[in-house]
Amino acid sequence: MQGSRCTDTDSDDLVSSLLLPTVFEGYEPAEPLTVLDVGSGKSSTLNFLTQYHTHVVFCDLFAQETTIADADATDAERENYALEVLQKALEETAINKIDVCLFWDYLHHLDRPSLRAFSAALGPYLSRDSRGYAFGAPHTHTLGSERVQHSRRAAPSPQTFPNVARRRRTLTKGAVGAFRSIHNH
Repeated sequence: MQGSRCTDTDSDDLVSSLLLPTVFEGYEPAEPLTVLDVGSGKSSTLNFLTQYHTHVVFCDLFAQETTIADADATDAERENYALEVLQKALEETAINKIDVCLFWDYLHHLDRPSLRAFSAALGPYLSRDSRGYAFGAPHTHTLGSERVQHSRRAAPSPQTFPNVARRRRTLTKGAVGAFRSIHNH
């Protein structure tokens, strides 16, 4: 399977993703989908989504300040503050459900209280069939005392492994499962 390639007319960059098309596998082109993009929106995203019957909602969560300025705030206070901010932002989108959520690297920038708050705020809009697209690894400083091991090994190309599409589907399901697991804790 070839990756979807879209031209971003705002910056003339070529955006390429082999994983993003797998998020939409199984959907019929005429099936109506609600897509939440937590970024500011790019023409390359819209170009890619034109092949599906989508209602795209942009909710620039990167612009939302979810962290309390008070350094002495407890994790519970931080989480409650972030929850209020994120619930308000999502309510303003006027959506009822999310079929696909494009997280991009948003999760990468959240500390644990904000991540738990985001999961709780997003939960009412999700179903068992909701899917997500995200990339990135959490910064060590966002996880407190936990350490994240990063691999410096290059990712294999699709030509190296003929069954890479199956692996990508498993990765996508695993990422959504991990997000649901965080939401349930």
